[in-house]
Amino acid sequence: VIFLGGPGDSQLAKRIIQEVAPDFPRAEFLDYCGKTPLDESLSILRASDQFWGIDSALTHYARLINIRTVSFWGPTDPQTRLRDFPALEEEVLYRKVPCSPCVHVTEAIPCRGENVCIKGLFTDEELDWIGMLT
Repeated sequence: VIFLGGPGDSQLAKRIIQEVAPDFPRAEFLDYCGKTPLDESLSILRASDQFWGIDSALTHYARLINIRTVSFWGPTDPQTRLRDFPALEEEVLYRKVPCSPCVHVTEAIPCRGENVCIKGLFTDEELDWIGMLT
């Protein structure tokens, strides 16, 4: 499992690895956040079986490369940002809340940084579904 992103994503990647790694003792977890330029990250994507990410450039690149993709959406409505690729195997997780979408729509974030769109994203059913993918 390779974590890609900018330098600011590394701390979260390390926390996730610390939390998840004990449950998957045979898996290798690597934090490449902030350590790979974009072209190298894209090479890693091309060699991957699947990609999990938020609405980000890497998610859109993974979709274009036709990698199985699981994407998580909160402050942006995926219907306004995703083009349908019939051959793409993907799962889009988004739960509409009253203040979402706010990105690309408002100047000020309505939740004032509480991120209710992300915090309420996962129901028990979705967590069970994610567990089936591992």
